[in-house]
Amino acid sequence: MNGDGMNETWSTVSGMAFVLGGAALVAVVIVVIAWQIFAVARTKMVTEATIAHEAAYRKLAEQSAVTQEQIAARLDGLENSMSDLRDRVASIEKMLREVS
Repeated sequence: MNGDGMNETWSTVSGMAFVLGGAALVAVVIVVIAWQIFAVARTKMVTEATIAHEAAYRKLAEQSAVTQEQIAARLDGLENSMSDLRDRVASIEKMLREVS
C-alpha cells in the first residue's frame, strides 16, 4: 500500500503542478495581451496628439504666410509713399534754392 499511496500522492502532486503551470501560463498570456492592448492604445493616443499638433502647426504656418504677404504689400505701399515724399521734398528744396 505504501507504493500505491506514494504513486497516488505523486500523481496528485503532478496533476496539481500541471494545473498550476497551466494557470500560470494562461495568466502570463493574459498579462501579455493586456500589455499589448495598452501599448497600442498609448501609441494611438500619441499618434492622435501628434496629428493634432501638426495640424495646429500647419495652420500657424499658413497664417504666417498670409501675414508675410500682407506685410510685403504694405511695405510696397510705404515704398511708393516714400518715393513720392522724396520727390516732393526734392521739388520743395529746388523751389527754396531758386527763391534764395
